[in-house]
Amino acid sequence: MSAVVPPPPRSKNGIGITGFALGLLGFALAFVPVVGVISWPAAILGLIFGITGIGRARDGARNGPIAVAGTALAGLTLLVCIAWIGLLGGGAAEVVGNSPARQAAVAGADASAPLRFGARHSWPGGERVQVSAPHEGHGYPLVSGGRVAEVELTITNDTGHDLNPAGWNITATHGGRPTKPVFTDDQLVYAPIPAGARATLTRGFEVSGQVGELRVSVQPNFLAQHAAHYSGPF
Repeated sequence: MSAVVPPPPRSKNGIGITGFALGLLGFALAFVPVVGVISWPAAILGLIFGITGIGRARDGARNGPIAVAGTALAGLTLLVCIAWIGLLGGGAAEVVGNSPARQAAVAGADASAPLRFGARHSWPGGERVQVSAPHEGHGYPLVSGGRVAEVELTITNDTGHDLNPAGWNITATHGGRPTKPVFTDDQLVYAPIPAGARATLTRGFEVSGQVGELRVSVQPNFLAQHAAHYSGPF
């Protein structure tokens, strides 16, 4: 009668266990704010050890399921790390975009780029304006014998609250020189503009008798990031 030979004992799978431990550690840290973004080294090592452990289990080593679990945890940890990087990167971009330096640069760019008369301009707060092409105003008592450049400003209120045009700063230069504003009837009427409504104001500026560049600057309030500049010959 032949003796029954027992099967050889299965070898240990320390690599698979190590992969599980690393995957579990990385997965536990991945959801901790700030710390989660640096848990990727544990995830990568967990993947390496876990996959190696799965290979050893196929060759007869023990703890195959543990190696599989460690590999899965390490993979999930990497996905969480990628999500953290995207979230923090987007937040950093938003901070940079809203930084005072960035806002000043945008304001400077907007302020230095004149608009043509008739174009519309909007501010981040919801104030909108359109300045008409200038035309010569009549009936104004002028001491210098010059002309009056008259424009219409159509103000649209998309701020969500009443808008008082009395706080708007509207100035002009002609030929590079400051102009003198002349009286217009609507200066006596500063009724608040309701949200979603619009109003048209007339402004006149005394200019010389020679043709030059008329530049009208409009700013809804002193807190506005920049003024809108309209420019054209008159």
